[in-house]
This record gives sequence, structure tokens and C-alpha cells, in this order.
Amino acid sequence: MRSIGVDIHKDYAYVFELAGDGTKKHCKIPLYGPEMTKFCESLDEHAQVVVEASTNSFRFSEIAGRF
Repeated sequence: MRSIGVDIHKDYAYVFELAGDGTKKHCKIPLYGPEMTKFCESLDEHAQVVVEASTNSFRFSEIAGRF
């Protein structure tokens, strides 16, 4: 299982991930561009995603909802 927290700002998002094996990752992803699409494509039924409630949360859900 992957536990993922997404902190969305105006033009980018900070993504923090804790994998089932204890591995931790974090990165800054532009909100508009191929990097965010690639991240959303990597989500599967085992990923638990928590998104900060903000204005751009809608943009993230639009992208993630395609996959």
C-alpha cells in the first residue's frame, strides 16, 4: 500500500509518499504539465491519497479522475 499526501499550491504540488516497505519519498511537481499526469497515472487501487483542501484541489481531482 502507498500512503500519499498532496499539498497543492498555485502552480505546483508537494507530494509526500510512504510506501508499504517503509520507503519515504517527496517531490515538487508542477500542477500543469506532463509530470502531474505521470504521477496520477502511477496511482492504483492500493494508493491512499490525501489532498489538502484548497482552490487548486479541483484541478488535481480533474487530472487524477482521468485514470
